[in-house]
Amino acid sequence: MSIAPAGMDCVQTMLCGSSANENAFKAAFMRFRGNEREAAGIGRLDFTQEERDSSMINEGPGSPELSILSFQGGFHGRTFGALAATHSKDVHKLDVPSLPWPSAPFPRLEYPLEENVDVNRAEEERCLAAVEQVFNERKGGLVKGGPVAGCIVEPVQSEGGDNHATPFFFIALQEICNRHGAAFMVDEVQTGLGASGMIWCHEHWGLPHPPDFVTFSKKTQVGGYYYRTEFKPNMPYRIFNTWMGDPAKILHLEVIMDVIRKDELIEGTKACGEVLYQGLLNLQKQHPEVLSRVRSAGGTFCAVDAVTPQRRDELYSRMLNLGVMVGACGSKSIRFRPPLTFTAKEIHILIDVMGQAIHDTAPLRSAL
Repeated sequence: MSIAPAGMDCVQTMLCGSSANENAFKAAFMRFRGNEREAAGIGRLDFTQEERDSSMINEGPGSPELSILSFQGGFHGRTFGALAATHSKDVHKLDVPSLPWPSAPFPRLEYPLEENVDVNRAEEERCLAAVEQVFNERKGGLVKGGPVAGCIVEPVQSEGGDNHATPFFFIALQEICNRHGAAFMVDEVQTGLGASGMIWCHEHWGLPHPPDFVTFSKKTQVGGYYYRTEFKPNMPYRIFNTWMGDPAKILHLEVIMDVIRKDELIEGTKACGEVLYQGLLNLQKQHPEVLSRVRSAGGTFCAVDAVTPQRRDELYSRMLNLGVMVGACGSKSIRFRPPLTFTAKEIHILIDVMGQAIHDTAPLRSAL
């Protein structure tokens, strides 16, 4: 709880990011149905016998038609419920039955941001209008799958191509969720614990209210989610599994946080990230025929596009062969995820190697 996002007073540990998201979905559904009962003048836990019996055979009203809204290009896990909210690669989803849950377009911004303010605002408003349409269609029963009980979004669509949006988009998205009584869920499995120059990437947005859920895993060593009190389970075993996460990993996290604080690694990541961002901008300026759309979510959470998927794959392979580990994501993006202990010295090595890889891709193509 010492690293809980501001305004979030509860935490639930789980085994991994997928199980964190799945159980957050369940908690959102429970709150949504509880609110519906309360609005009808019924106790939040006054289950009818029909509800109890029908839930045991996976039918309504006990198993209601409700949905989670996610975004095209998003990734929220490979387990069954999380997979219904994943839209990054078809290989994750082929042959697996899914739930009739909706997705909306995620903004595709133009860079540099300061030179594309109007076009980016129009793009974000287009996506927000699509979100509003999904809520209205589902609430009106126009589309199969039931009302939207929650909306999950990544601060950066990491696997989907390191797609970013501005604070305007996320603030407006939260407002839409609040207006429709849906949980606003932020998936920080990739972005959490410092890489963005903040403990949690959504802290950059300046939200007027805390999210309803923030899920985490990876760098935190243990999966789980922070949540607001009104989503607290109101009966035993509604949110439960054998270990409720891995208790030993929480001890690892405690030691890691001690080091992060003692060595001021978040502050170092902010400074290091500016060096990385400027280095990528310089490479893009030198090689506009190869690189474009340099972007940063803060800290070292940076990415750049190659001109074609083939050129991206060549650069990626060449950099690995030269001893620098980077990530390929989306159709033609390269993403950077250095550890919090990275320094400016390592960043300069990285940028030099990337410059060499750009020059050396022609021999690589011949070799292939």
